[in-house]
This record gives sequence, structure tokens and C-alpha cells, in this order.
Amino acid sequence: MSPSDIDSQSRIDQALARLHEALTPYVADAMQETFGEAWAQAAQEGLRDPYLQQKSWDLEALLLIITNNWASAFQGRLGEVGKILVGEVRTLQRSEALLNLNDAYRALDTMARLLRLLGDDDRADHVRNEALAMMQLQFQQPSPSAPPPEPADSTIPPPIPANPTPENSDNTPSADSADADATEEASTENAEAASKQEEADASQPKETTDDDGWGDEDEPDDEDEPDNRERGPGLLEKAGGWLRGIRSRKADDHLAPLELRTRLLDAVEDTLAEHRAKRPLPYDRVTVHILATDHRLYHRYEDALKEIEPPFQVAVPNRLHDAGFEPLPTLSVKYEIHKTAPKKLAAAFEKYGPVYVEYDRHQAKRQSSAWLTVVTGEAEESEYRIRSNQRFNVGRLKEVREGSYGHLIRRNDIAFLGDDTPGLDADTRAINNTVSRKHARIEYDESSGQFALHKVEGDTFVSRPGRGARVQVLYQPITLEDGDLIYLGSACLRFNTRKR
Repeated sequence: MSPSDIDSQSRIDQALARLHEALTPYVADAMQETFGEAWAQAAQEGLRDPYLQQKSWDLEALLLIITNNWASAFQGRLGEVGKILVGEVRTLQRSEALLNLNDAYRALDTMARLLRLLGDDDRADHVRNEALAMMQLQFQQPSPSAPPPEPADSTIPPPIPANPTPENSDNTPSADSADADATEEASTENAEAASKQEEADASQPKETTDDDGWGDEDEPDDEDEPDNRERGPGLLEKAGGWLRGIRSRKADDHLAPLELRTRLLDAVEDTLAEHRAKRPLPYDRVTVHILATDHRLYHRYEDALKEIEPPFQVAVPNRLHDAGFEPLPTLSVKYEIHKTAPKKLAAAFEKYGPVYVEYDRHQAKRQSSAWLTVVTGEAEESEYRIRSNQRFNVGRLKEVREGSYGHLIRRNDIAFLGDDTPGLDADTRAINNTVSRKHARIEYDESSGQFALHKVEGDTFVSRPGRGARVQVLYQPITLEDGDLIYLGSACLRFNTRKR
């Protein structure tokens, strides 16, 4: 077992311990909020040892409680990203194989993201730093395809000539003479190589331009170049977008593509920090501007953006989700690497540094109307048109009355028939009876420009074609997309943004 393997396992064990410390109160709070005084008993169900006391719950038990009570207690808190992260940590715990440096980095990064989602920023920052340390170790390792470097004091045996000429009586050179010859030959080769390199450097002009049009800049002295890292990100409002400087060029020159990519994702998250509470984010497009006047740095940025999975356009919304933001489903992610600063960004690049994140305010096309078609069950109409200037109640019966005097308490705009409706067959009656009288409502969300489904008192689910399992609507509404199936108990409606 190499020292790097031991170091990897030690860091992962410490990160798992921190995750256990953070999950213990988090799981208890979520279960108590959902199940009240009976939360501990509900948590015990499904554990291997049903009599295991709360103080004895290890990390495996906590993750299993989250999985078993996902829909009822944790989906609304952690979302689908949290479900993926919990699954990855459970897989990591079940794995007995020693992780290599790349796998160790991914494991630590996953735990840091989960801690961030739990709201424990201190532990998340610590584990994130451990992940970056593992990434540095990975960069320092030699390539597996490269031959191992020769020891400094090793000697190269001289080659055997094709037709050797005897120099002494036994035709066998002594070990001392062979070592001396090899050392002298190696020294001569090194001296010749160094001399050639000095001649090449002397003949090289101070400023060169490559075939691809790149020019190498003269690096200013440290005392002449302002340190943008001390100042932190700046802010420039321009053409409806916000531009922020993140890092100085000096800080990025030596970084490998994977760490450059991490810095770019950090820049996106840092720029939006003050908007974390806005749901959803009021932007539908993000553009990352990068100034790379050096062609080597340019190609490293290209590798960071194009060659690493997942694609950068997917990595940005994933990072925002993991950091507790709610990006719009229509969020568009673009990037531009500039050889020279464009006129509109020149002042900003000069003032703040080489990386800017530009956000455009949400200008999505507004839905003025949509259609709901009855798929299962029977309602007063087979199709309903809904408009953005109205709120639509969905339930059983057109009018809902209560009390001895039959006071009207609710009108349903989309009304499933009651079981006393003449001509209603037994199967349809059974389906309609699963729809509550005050089941749900559909409202237009001005911030996103889309219709959203709210649960009122009935079991409500949304199934999106190509997205797998149905999603239960709990405390937070779900934004509806074209083709969504809305389940109200056993009844079903299809949502379309245009008439079919």
C-alpha cells in the first residue's frame, strides 16, 4: 500500500465522520417535522436492527433512513440532486476496494456537495479542501504510460559494438573501466544538449508570434502588477447583465485543466451567492468570459471546458443545484475564450481580472395559455383551457359545500364528476372517488413564466416523459412542462402548452 493510498483512505474516513456528525441532527429534525412524536419509531422501520437506539445510528443507518423515508420527509428538503448524492455515498460505503486518487477526489467532492446541501458550510468547506488536496496529489503523480525516471546516480552501460576489437588479452573490460566510460559518455551528452539549448535560447527573439496568431506577453514584475486576488470579485452592470471578476491571470497560469474547471464553477457560484434565496433564479442565460492571451493557457482552458465530463453546460446547473440554488429549467450556459479583450469588456478585464460571469435577466417567453386533457377518470369537460391571468382549482365536484347550511367553500374550475352522477360506470366512479374535493390548484408563476402545480390536500404526482419515476408534489409546487402527466389519486390529466 503506497503512502498516497493511505493518505486517501484517511481523508475519506475523516470526511465520512464529518458527514455522520452533520446528518445526525439533520435526519432527526426532518423526521420529527414529518412524523411528530412518532418519528423515532418511523425511522426504525426498515433498519436491519429494528431495536437499534437513536444514539447508535451510524452513517449507514442514517443514509438508509433517508432512503426509506425519501418521499415523505426528504424529497422536499434535498431534491433530486440530494437523492443522487445520498446514493453515491451509500455506494462508497459498500465498496471495499481501496480508491485510487481520482476516485478519492470524486468521493470527497460528493460528500462536500452533500454537506453543502445540508446547510453545513463549515464542514463542506473542510471536505472540499481535502478534495482539492487529492486533486493536487493526482497532478503530481507521473503518467502511467511514461517510463520511471532514472535515479540521479545511475550509470548507463556502454553499447556493445557490432565487431568488437580486442583491446586486452582476455577481451573483457573491467567493471571500473566500464563505469568510467559510461559516466564520461553521459556527461558529454548532457553538456552537448545544454550547449545546444543555450544556443537556441540566445537566437530566439524576445517576442514571438506563433502560426496560430498568438503572441507571448512579457510578464510584468510582481511589484508592477496589482494583485486582484486581494480585492475579491468586482461588479460591473452592463447591457442588462452583471459581470464579475474572479481571479488574476497569475493565479491561473500554472493550473491543470481540472482545477481550472473547478475555479470556473466556483466563480459562477460565488457570483450568484447573494441570489441564493431567490426561487427560481431570475436569469435564463449565463456566459463565462475568459481572457487568455497566452496560447498555452488558452488550450488548458479549452481542455477544462470541452474535454472533462460532464459537459460544462451540464456542470453549471448541477453545481447551482448542489449549492442550494434553483436555476430555471431553461437556463442556457455559454462560454467565450478571448485572445484579446473585446471593447465592451476591456475595462472590466483590466480592472477585475481574466474571468467574468455574465448573467442576463430572465426574458423567457411567457405562456399565455395552456391545455389540460382528461386521460383517466371523467370530468365535466374532456379538455380545459387555462390562462395566465387566473388561478384554477382542481378537485371533485363543481361546488364544494360544508356545514348544515351547505355553505359554499370552494369552486373547482376543473371538476371531476361525483359518484352520484347518472350513467357513471363502476370503474370510472372508483377512479373519481380518489380525487379529493379540494385536491390541487394550478397557478401561473410570474418569475418563471410557466404554470405551476400546487398540492392542497390530495395525493398529487407529476410524471415527465423520459424522466423515469413519478415525482410527488409535497410542500413546494412543481413547474409544469409540455407533455407532463398530472396524477390526482388515480385520475390523470395531460398538460400541454399548445392545443393538440
